[in-house]
Amino acid sequence: VETVGPSLLLSAPLQFGLAGASGLGLGGAGIALAAAVPCGAPPSAWAQQQLQQQQRVAMAWNNLPQMQEEEQFAALIFPGFDANAFIWQVTCWQVAEFVISMCLGHNKANPTPCVLYRLGASWGPAITRGAVWRLIAPVTLHANLTHLLFNVFFQLRMGFGMEKQFGREKMMALYFACGLIGNLVSVSLDPFKLAVGASTAGFGLIGVWLAEILLSWELLGPARERTIIWIVFMLISVTTMSSMTPNMDLFGHLGGALGGFLLSIVISDMREQDRPEWYGQARAAAAAALALVLAGGFTKVLVFSPSDPLPNCALLHSLPSMAAAATH
Repeated sequence: VETVGPSLLLSAPLQFGLAGASGLGLGGAGIALAAAVPCGAPPSAWAQQQLQQQQRVAMAWNNLPQMQEEEQFAALIFPGFDANAFIWQVTCWQVAEFVISMCLGHNKANPTPCVLYRLGASWGPAITRGAVWRLIAPVTLHANLTHLLFNVFFQLRMGFGMEKQFGREKMMALYFACGLIGNLVSVSLDPFKLAVGASTAGFGLIGVWLAEILLSWELLGPARERTIIWIVFMLISVTTMSSMTPNMDLFGHLGGALGGFLLSIVISDMREQDRPEWYGQARAAAAAALALVLAGGFTKVLVFSPSDPLPNCALLHSLPSMAAAATH
């Protein structure tokens, strides 16, 4: 379902030859029809013509994509809301997986560490033994309801606009790649941390946003001052809210943001007339830095990190005390 924007409202009357429709959408159709009445036309013929024209306009309006009331409400909170967007669908997946994790086992309204581990939480020794899928699976898991709500709200506020800009496929690639890089950095620096959360990917979106501002800095002009104020406000807000979460995984956050920043520069495709002079050098440097992060991270995790202990969670027993759950 797509939002009916001004361009669609304006194109409908023009499509049916109704000149004179303005920003009021289809409201100008009646005026346009009255102005187009042939002077010598019989009243009955004109009435029939007007009725047919109004019917065609009504059919065109009914065929336009309409937004449901609940989607209108969601769009007020999350600008650009689209129920068919990837960022909305992955959010629904995350909510569903949280419900499943609670059903499998919970303690004081939180999924138990063993449940999170069985569903794919990041755990260094398991990844060292080859379970590299645990670098992506934590993106859909959350340690508690507050953790889930914060990440969902954060990614939806930023995600819809980005997805419309980059497209669904590129948004999916950026989202999961940022999550993977964030978890890779986290587990390479702290392997004995049971980590879950979508904010590795969420902070990756911040990195994408910062890279876009950097590449477009010369085009911002007078908006630069407001952009700097918005960046400072966003960073303070995110840092403050993240610090309220127990066992915050700072390495995962920074790794996700770094991954988003480097990835977006590498895959950027600016128009030649808009590119800064250093555009080519920036892409080359970002590609080299990204390769270094990935090569260094995987080498550290798969070769030099410990492969023990593995938690005994076959029967959903609690993890040892050393495996305190950490959230991104």
